[in-house]
Amino acid sequence: MGDEPKRIQEELRWLAGVLGEARNLDVLLMKAKDSDLRAKLKDARNEAYGDAVEALESARARALIIDFNEWLQCDLDRTGGSATSEDTPSVTFEGDVAVGTALPDTVEIHTIPDQTDYGYVVVNKKRVLVNPKTRTVIEVIK
Repeated sequence: MGDEPKRIQEELRWLAGVLGEARNLDVLLMKAKDSDLRAKLKDARNEAYGDAVEALESARARALIIDFNEWLQCDLDRTGGSATSEDTPSVTFEGDVAVGTALPDTVEIHTIPDQTDYGYVVVNKKRVLVNPKTRTVIEVIK
């Protein structure tokens, strides 16, 4: 199984920490009575919301979602291996893989549960986020 579960757990802790800060400030704001304190908490909460949005929109979060999805789907008892997108075979694609590149029908796009607008594939040893309907690359993650 390797270090993959530990790495995913650390990444989930990172994301939970960022999101938790915004939640904690919401709770404090609801309980605060003093107007000066409330104003400071609102400013801090707005900054924490910005940090949360930035984290959720980051390549790091997208990579975490892909890795976590594969880890959940992997039959560890059968394979005895780790479950990262590095285990997903890389497809060789002639030319540069960039945003907007249309992938041929021969490339298998892996789905992300409950995310019909996103899929992923490893192309030329790079993870890419793909629109499964149009088969176009949305983002090159790594």
